[in-house]
Amino acid sequence: MISSITISGITFHLYGLIIGVAVAVAYTMTKKLTGRLYPQGEITRHDIDQSFWWLVGGGLIGARLYHVIDYWAYYAKHFVEIPAVWRGGLGIYGAIAGGIAGAMVWSRRRRKLLCLIDVVAVNLPLSQAMGRWGNFINQEIYGWPTTLPWGVYIDPTHRFTGYEMSAYYHPLFLYEMVWSLVGWGLLWRLGINRKLITGKGNYGLVYLFWYALGRTLLEPLKLSPLESSKVMAISVGVVIMIATGFVYLYRRKQHEWAVLAD
Repeated sequence: MISSITISGITFHLYGLIIGVAVAVAYTMTKKLTGRLYPQGEITRHDIDQSFWWLVGGGLIGARLYHVIDYWAYYAKHFVEIPAVWRGGLGIYGAIAGGIAGAMVWSRRRRKLLCLIDVVAVNLPLSQAMGRWGNFINQEIYGWPTTLPWGVYIDPTHRFTGYEMSAYYHPLFLYEMVWSLVGWGLLWRLGINRKLITGKGNYGLVYLFWYALGRTLLEPLKLSPLESSKVMAISVGVVIMIATGFVYLYRRKQHEWAVLAD
């Protein structure tokens, strides 16, 4: 599997290029959605431009930190590899946390922060779906061995200990890509029709719940050198689902009470 190309003496890592394209597409789609989702100007395309590097920078740092903490047993012995993001190793939960932190630094008004989270959350699943092809290039994030016709071939150098004799595995990256695309379609439809506009930040809540649900369902299928990594991902996913579900239902009930009070 080719993981990099060299042009005029400059090496380009395909994983990084795919992530870059995914971010660019999400950025473009987000700017298109902003006016439709918040036509009163609660957040503008100019705000997206200003917050872009805060979101990307915070997301990248958070994603790498989550991965390093998750696999600290390895990185404690290979400290110099911590900055090597081009080799793969970005934790989406860390990316989300880092992106929110970056948004909080950029935004000084809570209502604008929630609007920013909304417009970004709608298209974030599309970016994630595209980014999963980077996992395919690096031959990472795959499931148990399988004889199914859509099984993906994994090079011997990328197989985990104990599975050296198995050639084909569940394409977990593909399963997550499909799940993300379905979530993107759902959120985009809701965004176009402004179905959740009664509560700013609700699109972000729906995104978090949807992704955490899919990740929690698929995680048991994943092969990992550390069982603790799977436990951590499932635990984080369950906590996110409970928290976002509670907040969404609570805010919806508050809205219903306000309507009755009027």
